[in-house]
Amino acid sequence: MVERASPAADLKCPCGEIGMRWKRHSPEEIIAKLQQAQALIAKGSTSAEAIAAIGVTDATYFRWKREYGGLTMGQIARMKQLEIENARLRRAIEDLETSGRPATHG
Repeated sequence: MVERASPAADLKCPCGEIGMRWKRHSPEEIIAKLQQAQALIAKGSTSAEAIAAIGVTDATYFRWKREYGGLTMGQIARMKQLEIENARLRRAIEDLETSGRPATHG
């Protein structure tokens, strides 16, 4: 019988590490990683070294920096609240439009 490596051994995440699974980071984790990278850069590391240290790709780092760069944890929490409220209101509008609209005869 031939032994096969686990499927995880064949996976390669965007950061280049074999066997790692892709992960969705929470906004809080993103802010923390961005702050960690900024601290490394302030201490003299290059951007590439700092990005490697936080374990993401260049593209991910710069996308995060563009999207979350100047936000604080409080602003992230408020943004999450607004997104939840927005989704709730969209569902309410959709429900009103579908239930309150008379059938049209064409």
